[in-house]
Amino acid sequence: MTAKPKTRKVLAANGAKLDPVFGAIAEHKVLSKETGRLQAAMGVARDRAEKKHGKSMEVAALIIAAAEDTKAEYDQFICAAEAENKAAMRMARTPPASLGGMAAMIFHVRSALKTDPEVDWEDWAPLALKTVAAALSRLEA
Repeated sequence: MTAKPKTRKVLAANGAKLDPVFGAIAEHKVLSKETGRLQAAMGVARDRAEKKHGKSMEVAALIIAAAEDTKAEYDQFICAAEAENKAAMRMARTPPASLGGMAAMIFHVRSALKTDPEVDWEDWAPLALKTVAAALSRLEA
């Protein structure tokens, strides 16, 4: 099971509290990396199972045998993916308290959309941008 990464609250150089969005982004990055690592491990386990049981995964008995061989990796991946998704949604709902936090959130969304094929516009990204837009409108008022 994937544990929540430890985050600590530190003070900014001027003594003000650090924007909470930075911790949320850091947590999401750690969990995204762990999910990717476990997804790769699951692929390795599947390749091993295919070698062990034969490449022909069409036969039901071979599919079941391979599934049993890769269950641990699959379960770990699913737990990590769920933790990452929860962290992503928590991050997307965290209102940035500073212009730096807003910029960091926008940069993180942009980076994730460019580099992670799993992230799309039906994921956490639009909610994160909506949260930033709401924070910007509060600055305006």
